[in-house]
Amino acid sequence: MEYIEEIFTAWITVFSLVLLIIAAVSYKRTASRKMLYVCLAFGAFFVKGMLATYLLFMGNSIISSNIVAGFFDVIILLLLYYVALKK
Repeated sequence: MEYIEEIFTAWITVFSLVLLIIAAVSYKRTASRKMLYVCLAFGAFFVKGMLATYLLFMGNSIISSNIVAGFFDVIILLLLYYVALKK
């Protein structure tokens, strides 16, 4: 029961890597600028997962991990917001 957070974090990281690969293949096929930003958003999500995993296993405080997660959340949201508004 104590490993649920580690398993969930690892699953999210792997899932974001899969989505990053799919977005990169789509960008390569279409060369759409929107798809590039989606790819960057999933890349940021993957990096966030990797950093969350690192902080989880290094035993850093929850405050530092929340600050890192919040920073990446803002970047991801801005990238996806830009894709939604771009014509």
